[in-house]
Amino acid sequence: MMWCIIQHMNLSGFDLNLLVALDALLQERSVTRAAAQVGLSQPAMSNALARLRALLSDPLFHKRAGSMVPTARALALASPIRNSLAQLGATLREQRGFDPSSSRKVFTISVTDYIEFLLFGPLLRYVASDGPQIQIKSCRPDQLFFIPEAALREGAVDAAIGIFPNPVSTSSEIRTQTLIDEENVCIARQRHPTIKGRLTLEKFAASEHVGIFYRDHGPGLVDSSLETLEFHRRLNGISRHFLSVPFIVAASDLIAVVPKRIATTFRKFLPLRVFELPFSLPKFPVKLVWLERNQNDSAQIWLRQKILQATRDVSVKSDFKLRARADLSTTTA
Repeated sequence: MMWCIIQHMNLSGFDLNLLVALDALLQERSVTRAAAQVGLSQPAMSNALARLRALLSDPLFHKRAGSMVPTARALALASPIRNSLAQLGATLREQRGFDPSSSRKVFTISVTDYIEFLLFGPLLRYVASDGPQIQIKSCRPDQLFFIPEAALREGAVDAAIGIFPNPVSTSSEIRTQTLIDEENVCIARQRHPTIKGRLTLEKFAASEHVGIFYRDHGPGLVDSSLETLEFHRRLNGISRHFLSVPFIVAASDLIAVVPKRIATTFRKFLPLRVFELPFSLPKFPVKLVWLERNQNDSAQIWLRQKILQATRDVSVKSDFKLRARADLSTTTA
C-alpha cells in the first residue's frame, strides 16, 4: 500500500518520516498535538507539512474554526498510510523477536490434501493457543513427490510438508526433518463382489482400480512395483485428491491404495475393508522442508515448533488390525 502512495514520486529522495508525520496530523488534526505525538517541535512539524504539500501537490488540510480539516486527498491516504506503518512496525518488531501473541502474520505451507487432513486440525489448535491472530494458509503443490523449491525460494510458501523420498534435494539451501513414516494399505467396499476373504496378488491385479496421480499420467509407485512381479493393474479411475478416493471406493467396485491413516479414519464411517498389500512397498517419509535462510528466523522457528507439536498428536496411531492374509492393493502414484 505504501508503494501505491509514493509510486509517482522519486523514492530515492522521499523521506519516509514524512508519512509518520502525516499519519499523526491525520489523527490529531493539530500541528501542536501531532508534533508532541511523534516527538518533534512545532516548527519541525509545520516544515514537514509544507514538504508534504509540495510533494503531494495538495494542501492536505484547511484551517476551519480552529481545527485542521483534511482534504479528500488526505482522507484517501489516511487508511493506506496507517495500515502500512502498522505492518512495517510489526515486521520490525518480529525481527527483534517474534511475539505470536500479538502477531498478525500469515504463514503459507505447501501441503497435499492428505497432509492437510492429517496435521491441520491439531496445528491450527496449537497456533490459535499461542497466536490467536495468526493465520495458516495451505497451498497445493504441483507435484506429489517433489519439494516446491521455487516457491520456497521466492517466498511464496514458508514451509512444505509432503511425501518426499530420499534424496529429497541436492541443494544445500534445503533443510528437512522427518515427521512420520507412513505406509500404504488397500481399501475395498465391504460387499465387493469378488474380494471375499483372502485377497491374492492375482485378485488384486484383476480388480478395477482408482489411482491417485498429481501428474497427468503414470506409471506410479504401485505400477512400477507390480511390473517387477510381472503383474499390471487396471486403472479405471484417476483422482488428484487423496480424500475423495475412500468415497469412490465405498460407492463402487473399484479398489485403491491409500495411506494407512486415511484408511483408519474413513473406515469408521464408510463401509470399507482394509487390507495389507499383497506385495512389498516401502514406507514413505512425511517430511517438513524449509530454507536454510529461515533456519534461525524466530517466526519460522515458532512455526516449525507448532508443526512438530501437531505431529506428536497423530504420530504412529493405528486403531485397527489389518487382515493377516489380505491381498488387496492400490497405491498413490
